[in-house]
Amino acid sequence: MLSPELLETLRQRLLQQLDALHAELGSDEEAGSAARDWRGSREVVDPGEVAATTAGDDVLAGREALHVREALSLEAALHRLALGDYGHCVDCNEQIDPARLLVDPATERCQACQQEFEHAPGSRAGDRRALRR
Repeated sequence: MLSPELLETLRQRLLQQLDALHAELGSDEEAGSAARDWRGSREVVDPGEVAATTAGDDVLAGREALHVREALSLEAALHRLALGDYGHCVDCNEQIDPARLLVDPATERCQACQQEFEHAPGSRAGDRRALRR
């Protein structure tokens, strides 16, 4: 069982990471908005600049999607914390090593289940491994 002090430390880390992601999502949104405003103007533009802006939009969209997934993971961890399920593996229900939680407070699996999950058919890691064969 995790101590109340450790749970509070982990809760604070989750909240800090979530705040940082929300700030990052806001800056990504502002950058994308500025690019869209620029493209919507009636100025004559260089096609190379348009291509660079479009590529930049793709990078921003990918980064934004990653941030959204991370934010959802953090919010799910906070929800598990509120329910009293935090720190237990979602697959085997065993206690997750506190050192693992300190490294990644949003982790939802113990080390063994995470490795199994990553190597399972259909997982992204498993798919990449199959493609290399």
